[in-house]
This record gives sequence, C-alpha cells and structure tokens, in this order.
Amino acid sequence: MANDGVIRKLPEDVVNRIAAGEVLQRPCHAVKELLENALDAGGTQISVMAKNGGIKLTVTDNGCGIRYADMTRVCERFTTSKLTKYEDLASIQTFGFRGEALASMTYVARVSITSRRRGASSAHTASYQNGRMKEKVPAMVANPEGTTICIDDLFHSHPVRKMSLRSPSTEYSRILEVVKRYAVANPKCAFTCRKDFGQPADLTTAGSADALQVIATIFGRDVGKSLIPVLHSEDGFTITGYVSSTDWCARRAIATYFVNTRLVDCPALHKSVMQAYSPVLGKGKMPFTYFEITVAPDEVDVNVHPTKAEVALLREDAIASVLHEKITEQLAAEQDKSREFATVARAKRSLEAATQPPAKESRIALFRPEIDPTTVLADKLVVQGTVDFQATASRAVSGPSTARPRLAGIAVVSPCQRVVLRMKEETPQRIFDVFQNAELVGSLPEKEGLQARSVVLQSFDEAWLVDTIFVLRDVAAQMLLKQHPFAKEKHPSLVFDKPPKVADLCNVALGIPGVWEPTDGPKDMICAALVACVSRHRDVLSEMGISVTKDDRVESIPRVWPDFIPPLATLPLVLLRIGSDVPWELGDRSETVFASLAAEMAALYSPLALAHSIPPTPSTDPLLPHRLASLTRVNKPVGELFESCILPSIRSLPFYPPAHYASSGAAVQLTTAAALHVTFERSHCR
Repeated sequence: MANDGVIRKLPEDVVNRIAAGEVLQRPCHAVKELLENALDAGGTQISVMAKNGGIKLTVTDNGCGIRYADMTRVCERFTTSKLTKYEDLASIQTFGFRGEALASMTYVARVSITSRRRGASSAHTASYQNGRMKEKVPAMVANPEGTTICIDDLFHSHPVRKMSLRSPSTEYSRILEVVKRYAVANPKCAFTCRKDFGQPADLTTAGSADALQVIATIFGRDVGKSLIPVLHSEDGFTITGYVSSTDWCARRAIATYFVNTRLVDCPALHKSVMQAYSPVLGKGKMPFTYFEITVAPDEVDVNVHPTKAEVALLREDAIASVLHEKITEQLAAEQDKSREFATVARAKRSLEAATQPPAKESRIALFRPEIDPTTVLADKLVVQGTVDFQATASRAVSGPSTARPRLAGIAVVSPCQRVVLRMKEETPQRIFDVFQNAELVGSLPEKEGLQARSVVLQSFDEAWLVDTIFVLRDVAAQMLLKQHPFAKEKHPSLVFDKPPKVADLCNVALGIPGVWEPTDGPKDMICAALVACVSRHRDVLSEMGISVTKDDRVESIPRVWPDFIPPLATLPLVLLRIGSDVPWELGDRSETVFASLAAEMAALYSPLALAHSIPPTPSTDPLLPHRLASLTRVNKPVGELFESCILPSIRSLPFYPPAHYASSGAAVQLTTAAALHVTFERSHCR
C-alpha cells in the first residue's frame, strides 16, 4: 500500500471494482437491476430464482432479447441503448441509463447471459468476467425467446461484503419484497419468484389483472378489501394509489413508492403519509400504502444515487402536501361511511325479520342442448364479457357442486406430477368448476373455408363460449404429463413406417415463411444443433412418448387420443420448437423442462395455436396462420372432437384450466338460463 502522499491515477480494474461495490450492496439490488432490464426489454413473463439468499441468481424474461452483435459489449461499463448524450437524462423513460449494472455484476460475480431475439430460430450464450466476454464469440444454443442472466458466487471478490450479508432467509425475504413491488406496479406482467429450481414458487402473478387484484394476491385478501383508492392530478404531476382503511393495520408499515415507474425510497413523502395516519391509528399500528407518482421527466433527477434507490423531485413539498391532504380526506370519508352503513344495516335487519315471507323452493331451468347455438348467438344473446376467474366465491347455482379432487396421500415423486400439482394450485376454483360440469351445446359454423374453432358449452345454468385452440392444446399437454413415463404397452403411439430424419424435419420447418431469417445463422448449423439437442435428450423425449432412434430418426410420437390422429404437417415445426424453446439448460429433470416439453408436443393437436405462435416479420405471409391451419386441419369436426375426446379427458384428468383464460378470451361467459328465458319471453310477447 502506497502512503507517500503522491497522487496517482487508479488502475481501471480498481476503479471498476470500487464502483461495483457502490452499485451492488446486497443481492436484492442485483435483482432490482435485472428486473428493470427485463421490463425495459418489454418482458411480460419474468422469473426469478434466488438460491442461498441470492448468492446464486437466475432471472429469465421473454423480452426482445439481445442482438448477437451486442453480446460482446453488453457487460462493458457505460454501454447502454437508453441514451446517447447527457441531455437525454431530462426525458429518460426507461429504468436503466448508465450502463453500469451488468458491468458491476461481472466484477463481483460470475455472470453468464443467454439470449434469443424475437423471431430468431436460435439463441446465443456467453460468460463474462471483469466487464469482458470470456469467449471469442458467443455460442449458439437452444433457448426460448428472451434473456436468461445467471449470477453465480455473488461477492466472491468482495469477501468482507459477502460475510456482512444476513442469513440466506433474510436476504431472500428482501429479494422477495423487491419482486412483490414490481409485480404490483406491472400487473400485466407475470412474475414468479422461488428459492431454487424444483421448489414451489413463493410468488406467482398471472399477468392478467390490475394493481388492486395483484395486491390482494400478494399481500392477502384482507389487505385488498381494506384498500381505498387515492387519485389526484394537477398540472405537473399525477398521483394514483391505494391506502388501507383504519380497519386494517400491521406492526410494520408496507409502503411502496414508484416515481415515473421507478421504485424509490421517498423519506419526505413517507413522513407526510405517516402523519396523515397518526390521528386515526393507534400506537404501534402501521398502514399499507402504494403510490405511483408521475411527474414531467424534466422535474425529476434520477441520477442522484448509486443504486438509483432515490430521486430528486423538483416539487417534492407540493406532492407531500397533496398526499397528506388526500389521505386525510379519504380516511375521514371512510369513517363516516362506516358509521352510516352500520346504522342502516341494523334498521334493515330489523325490517327484514318482521316482514320475511316463508321460503319457497325455486328451480332454474337448465340451458337445453336442443337450442340452435348459432341462432342464439346471432339474434338473442348479449355478450356480457369475460368473467374474472380470480374471484374466489362463485354464485350459487342449481345442480351439484363439484369440488376439485385433492391429491392428499399421493406420493409425488416425478417432475411431471409436480407440474400438475402446481397447475392445480394456480387454477381458480371458479373456472375449474365450469369445465368439470360442462356439456356441449354446439359449435360455431365454419367461415370462409376455415375450420370452426369455438364451441358453446353449458355449465350449470350458464352458457360459455370456449376457444378450442387453447383448450385442445392445454388438455393434450396435461394428458401427456399424466402419461409420464410413457410406455407403448400402456399408451397408444403413432409409429412411422419410414421414420423421418430429424435433420430433414428441421429443414422443412426452416422453410416455413417467418420461421427462419438470415440473421439466425446458416440453416445447416441450426439443423446440426437440433440433431445434437435431440440426441442429447433422447431419454427425456422417450419418457414423454417421442421415440428417436440412434441414427436420429423420429420413430414414433404419442397418440393422446386413440381415435384422433394429429395433423402431422406440424411435426417439423413442433420438433424445431422442442429444440429451441424448451429450456434444456435447466436440467433434464427440471419441472420447467417437462412443462415446456408437454406444451410444445401438445401443439401437434392444436395447429392453429402453433401457427399463431410464428412471430410476424416483414417477410411473413399475413395469412400464414390460416394457410398453415388449412393445411393441417384436424380430421374431426370440432364439435365431434370436443364431445368424443376433449370433454371425457377434462373429467378424467381432471383438467386444470390456466388462470389466463379470462384475459386471453379462451372462455367467455355468454349468459345465464334466467337471462335467456327472459329474452325468449319478450320475443314471444311480440
């Protein structure tokens, strides 16, 4: 150590390591930076795995991905796609801007990045150390669209920092809090957070709700029921958020502040909020508060903290004053409303007790299958919109109530069984009951030569419009998971007389418009990578029913339904997606691998879903989904297929519909029997 009083310029490596220690103080700070990168990339599905309290981190998103040309410099300091000159900071709309986060991680951890651009047929991977890529060129690998960043042995070069960390459970709880807050602020993005691969997720959001629903999902229904909206807008800033009523409190305040979508600490604003609560909450009781504050970009300085945990607001005092005023008003109004409601409720109960007539038995006539569904849909019904499947309480209807079968007492040992268990946990009871008690009414007619894709179902006293694209794929996927491990003597399979080569199938898939672009690399290289991938994972594919010979030929595929032959024209594209979209890097026994593999294989039975998955590019035929579907038409009318194959499987599995059916339009409630009879009565009166 030099101590002679001479001023020296520090080596670049020393400067970078010091800066890394400022940017990354705890594992949760690394997670925050990676989440912001994923959101900046347009990700709608983000997964976080934090092992050993975040010493090992994996963050995966389905965003736009990193360009191949950028893989060499993505971890260099001060490299960014967010701005080009200092003046751009005045109008910055993204989370990141300095280009320091990834670079800092490479100085304190071992970093690897795997990324695949949207529309590309393959991904590229590389590892980084001290801001530089270790390999000469990124390697080509199979990976889903998006980016996976792995951080291993965090703070290995800062032993004192590593020893100063709290216990793994404490550090993980801090990571979980960060993910929770970004999940609330981005309700249209699906988040998951778990401690390790194979373990159940500690946080899961569907990505199809609003902020209030996500708050109720993450922090509990009691919190969600107690929330009061806070809205304010004036020239210069806008405030939206929720605060808990006086009926709810906790020992520790749950406070979240986002300024221009950026998660920050605001001591001055938080102090103002607490002062508004102090007269109505007792000592030691704390509220829940969540605020999104939007100000003009030129009125906030985001470059005032190494970890970007704080910002400087030009009108901080005015915003704090408005927060205090609005919260005080809302709490006072809520208390007045509670007192008024209690008085009215007591009077109403007394009146009802004195005038209640004897109860009469009532029956609701069920929806009759003989009704022509096309006539009903065209002339009679009013579409009421999608139903919120997250609702926990369903309306009481006539007919038996079917509860979800429990799996208690069954030893869950295989990854496929764990995947099914997770599906069971994530399926809302409401939509589960709808499908378990469904009867086919009819299918919609073909239109313009395209095969019908929607059917009308009756469940209890309700009519539902169901898109078979989604249901056919998801039921087939769950059937494949149930059949694991596949055995030809137990389950039917489709055996090829002349087994096709994997390389030949790959060439066919790459010839489909929109699947391959010149930037993806040579076709023969992609085919070779697919052959190597299939050969390497031959045993896993065999467990799922795809038999591949030692000379890399597809010998047979599973036949989910004995009397339904899948359209084999989609097999090349399915096989290509198995190689490129299944996250094989997670390990052959990973739940995610089996779930992804089942979903890709199930696309054989739902060709239109597979066609719609091809990303649009300038060279893509805009009618490709319909053309591909017309070439791969199933050999059964959709109504017959649904009645003979899908409905029996829904009941026997049992089928766990994904929660996203509400937002995707896969299942839409049309009407109830009572509303339908009223419509018929009016038409007869005319």
